[in-house]
Amino acid sequence: MIIDLAPIPKVLLKRWLKEVKDLPCSNKPKEQIVKYLNEGQLTEEDFKSFLKNYEEYGRKHFFLFKLPEHRWAEINPDLLVQKVNERPEGARGINGLGVLAITKNEKVNDNLFELGMKETVSVPKINKDETITVDGKEWAAITYEDIPINLFISVDFDSKIIEMKFDSVLGMKYQETRQNAVNFTKHSLGLEDLTSIPLSSLARDVEDTSKGVTSDLIVKVETDGGISGTIRLSRDEGDEGSVSELPGGNDSLDNDNIDLLQETFDIVWLASQSGGALSQNIKTTIRSTIGDIHFRQYVLKKEADYVLSNIKNAIR
Repeated sequence: MIIDLAPIPKVLLKRWLKEVKDLPCSNKPKEQIVKYLNEGQLTEEDFKSFLKNYEEYGRKHFFLFKLPEHRWAEINPDLLVQKVNERPEGARGINGLGVLAITKNEKVNDNLFELGMKETVSVPKINKDETITVDGKEWAAITYEDIPINLFISVDFDSKIIEMKFDSVLGMKYQETRQNAVNFTKHSLGLEDLTSIPLSSLARDVEDTSKGVTSDLIVKVETDGGISGTIRLSRDEGDEGSVSELPGGNDSLDNDNIDLLQETFDIVWLASQSGGALSQNIKTTIRSTIGDIHFRQYVLKKEADYVLSNIKNAIR
């Protein structure tokens, strides 16, 4: 078996050996995994399962969507598999480029459809070997590099939630990738009436259950006078928070017509309140208006499942 461990973070390999496989682990987990495979303490299936979970979870952006109630009676997993199979050969993927590979297209059971793809995104890269001159000063040139990412879409007929997730890559325009993925889902799966699930109430719901703690809410707004900025609202009851980050401060908010652009907050999911599901605290950043759940660290499948299950229960 040829294995490539280079892209996988060492900390995740160590945690997998220790917490999932209950095997001793030193500071060189890659060498140990090869040793355990050769000795038969790990099987190829063990490692393939780990790689699959790493690709699907790891460090990701998750997005949650819904459909109008009547639409769920019009679709089923078999139909969605068929729609993917009927896509023309060489059909474009989410970024206008050809899909590198369809890695999964299956009816998991009567109530769950899953699609996996390898795609490409373009990310900026500083090229120190090239320079450009601006106003008499030399700067390192920025070039763009196409890199592969994993994208997964699941349609859950039990919860009536559509979940989309893709890799978190430094420099990637994730909102653009999200929108492209949404367009792909609408057109290729015939889910044109897909809409994002807002997560505005999530912070309160999580704190009420004591499963996590949240940061202050940072709200990006624009007044009808064209002034834009952020408001930091405290999570303490009765505290109206600070608007000092909005140009003009409180005076900017005299008019009630304010457009919400984005609201962002962090949730730290507490291992101590997880009933053993978590062995470490898990930090997520929530961008509620677009339904983005961003895992800020590499996580095991069981940890991602725990967090997402709590979020889905809170928004039902």
